[in-house]
Amino acid sequence: MRYGQWAKDPRHTNRWKKVRAFMLQAYPLCERCGMRCATEVHHIYSPRLYPLKAYDTRGLRSLCHACHTEADKGPVTYRKRADADTDSGDSGPPLV
Repeated sequence: MRYGQWAKDPRHTNRWKKVRAFMLQAYPLCERCGMRCATEVHHIYSPRLYPLKAYDTRGLRSLCHACHTEADKGPVTYRKRADADTDSGDSGPPLV
């Protein structure tokens, strides 16, 4: 990746580091398998294609490495979040 591309990628910012740390603390178990500790945060929407959604916690999932590898290959099913409010359509903690 060239410097110009790297600089435009939202994942290389201090803001992303804070959002990532928040997600791993809020959801310590993998949101796909529920068996292993989450070590990575997956963007449901590509941060390059949808930069405005890069920090939206509703479009992020805490995953273990194995599940993140599978999620990068294509669509996967995630477990329902315990704090999801089905009436309001909110699927996660407040935006960071």
